[in-house]
Amino acid sequence: MSLLRHEGDRDGVVSRVVKVMCDSLCVQGRASRALLVDYLTSKGKKPEPCAPALDPTVQMQKRQAGPGPKAEAQTKQGDQDAPPIELAHGPRYYSVECPSPSTLLWSSDLESDTGKSDRAYAMVKHSWYEEKHQRVETDLPAQCKDDFGTPDHHYSFCPTNARGEPVSTARFLPVEGEPLEEFHWKIGNDSQVPSHPQSRTLWIHVTKFVGRSLVHSKTPWDLHIAIGHGMLGWLSMMLKGFLHRDISIGNVLILDPPMTTKPFESETPVVEQLMAQPPLEDDDQRRAHEDELARHAELLAQTIKEIGPLDKCHGFILDGDMAVRLEGYFTSRETETRSGTYEFMSANLLHNLWSPKRYLHSPIDDLESFYYTAQWAAAFNDGASGEKYDGNKIQRFRKLITGSANERYRARGMVRGDLRPTSVTVAEEYGPFFARSLVILRPWNTSFDTLGADWRDVMDQVRALDDGEKEKHLARNFLIFAYRGVKEYFQLLHQHRTSLQGAI
Repeated sequence: MSLLRHEGDRDGVVSRVVKVMCDSLCVQGRASRALLVDYLTSKGKKPEPCAPALDPTVQMQKRQAGPGPKAEAQTKQGDQDAPPIELAHGPRYYSVECPSPSTLLWSSDLESDTGKSDRAYAMVKHSWYEEKHQRVETDLPAQCKDDFGTPDHHYSFCPTNARGEPVSTARFLPVEGEPLEEFHWKIGNDSQVPSHPQSRTLWIHVTKFVGRSLVHSKTPWDLHIAIGHGMLGWLSMMLKGFLHRDISIGNVLILDPPMTTKPFESETPVVEQLMAQPPLEDDDQRRAHEDELARHAELLAQTIKEIGPLDKCHGFILDGDMAVRLEGYFTSRETETRSGTYEFMSANLLHNLWSPKRYLHSPIDDLESFYYTAQWAAAFNDGASGEKYDGNKIQRFRKLITGSANERYRARGMVRGDLRPTSVTVAEEYGPFFARSLVILRPWNTSFDTLGADWRDVMDQVRALDDGEKEKHLARNFLIFAYRGVKEYFQLLHQHRTSLQGAI
């Protein structure tokens, strides 16, 4: 695989696929593939970043309708003269035609600080995105490229064929006027013909940070400080105007060793813009929103300072496949969708999973997903010994958190009830890592009762507002509750720091 290093680099640098981290091959969906690669570094001068030149909404080449129902078997005139895109799906090899460097979305170069090593690592992810989501899923990593707790984005690009057309499924789909049923594959029980064809375009993202699963954390402190730094990355995304909506064990990773990054910044134009919206019916409420947000932001900054300087990042959040842009979100049809990974979805999201009613995925849902991610990582931990603790009780607990919604509810009830972190029996039956993690999991678990109740009050207030007032009210409360949830976690982290640290 050849990766371009900087602006004007037309030869690239040869990289090796060290490991296929994820390969979600599927009939319908993103079919994401994540590769760990390494490459030789050079000591040349680092180039300045350049502006993106490729618009994600660039016109796709669509297929031409034929005279009959067999039109899908025909090819566009001239296709025989164009070389095909090569996509080899072997376990160690994956190649795709790379466009000119001028079409890349540059944010930083690949020649990062690699110490004494002559090789550096990067993550390369391929995903097939729906047209309506391309802008969000390509803008998010670029806009958050340097933010604390995010994966240090190198660049993203859309591969093209010899004619400069993006690699897309559009050319195989029916055009307007053709019967969809002639193109629909009836697979399994899925016999319903969709209302419109689903076009997807291939995008490739290259990032610097190479993390490990949280289950490999060596101590409870390593796990929970990595979770905290991932939450700061999530908050940075919120401050740039995006809601992640898919917090899970695969999307929050630990950095071992930690990486030097730019410190967390909470002041952004998006916050100022949202808080400077025209006044609500009651201008006092706007001032109350501003004061509350400022209070949570100040307490978060103070707690982080007391824990220690954020000169190194211990964990980060990645993968904006399910993310939405907050602008226009509160009154859009996005509220009709349910987003997330089942094992880590919030209780309310699971409860409304099959409901035909609209459900507004909020920061509360993402914050609760962080809890389930930490709980999962503690239960499945193998970091200290290289093996998971094999006690009968912890094995049963693992089955609960990977089971149905009711089983997950039972597991969460156990954490807030019978499982006491100071109990010798709990340490023997569930393992020392999980037992020690309970010192923060228990109070964090119960904190969602108050947080959730207060959010329900907000939603009750919103029902009486028109769309314009609703958007202003929700935009401000999204930020307030995001800051509040992260602040409360860091306060717990600071409070229980001594108990979480130390070898297991």
